[in-house]
Amino acid sequence: MSTVPNPPCTRGTLISIEGINGVGKTYLTDRLRTLLPASGRGAPLVLEEFSARKTGDDLGRALLHALIDTADGDMFLRSGTPGTEALLLFAIKAYDLDIAHPALAEGRLVIEGRGLDTTAIYQALLTESSDTAATARARALLEFAATWRALPDLTILIIDDPDRAMQRAEQRGTFTYSAADRSLQRRAAALYLTLATDAPDRIRILDRRTVDENGAVQQMRDWITKARNADRACLSQPWHGQPGTCADGACRFGSHPATAATAP
Repeated sequence: MSTVPNPPCTRGTLISIEGINGVGKTYLTDRLRTLLPASGRGAPLVLEEFSARKTGDDLGRALLHALIDTADGDMFLRSGTPGTEALLLFAIKAYDLDIAHPALAEGRLVIEGRGLDTTAIYQALLTESSDTAATARARALLEFAATWRALPDLTILIIDDPDRAMQRAEQRGTFTYSAADRSLQRRAAALYLTLATDAPDRIRILDRRTVDENGAVQQMRDWITKARNADRACLSQPWHGQPGTCADGACRFGSHPATAATAP
């Protein structure tokens, strides 16, 4: 008697949206959400970037609020202990993926508003005055972070003229960049592009200097649609030393069964 094989496991796609403040990450992502069809068992799950997490009492926000309080209002969360700050920020991103696992197991799209790349870049720049040293540090930090949680399947890096982006950020916010902060943002814009050359298969560059917002949203949609159509194995948890497993047609991540996800 022949047996019917279990259906192959599929999972959702993990996307991150990166770039310096003011390039339009949040605005474009909000527009994009209305154009993306539901997948798996629901609409895309969007994980807010750090600056948008104003309320809530989950572990990720608790860690972030501790950093904010210690940094005493510094927009780059500088409290004078850069090593600890980097580890806490990576812990928040590990938490984000933990809570996104159920949605991914259900086949849903998960969009991170900034991911591991941003944390590695800014923490490297805050600890290294030389661009060469900062590049090496960012690569090392990203490699370290990837031993604890998976990198995105697709990263969309949004770029623009840094000074124009900073002007937009100042106009919508309640702050003015100092000369040192402006220098930091320009260095970050350059380092994003350097890391993008390291991972051309993962990172797509969206240049706001050459495409309007409608074209930008369409390009993001096209990239994400292509990424969603790719066959993907169950997501690995590097710190477990093993990939996610497929059982009864559903992905399992470590010891956590796939359950319904809620937005953070």
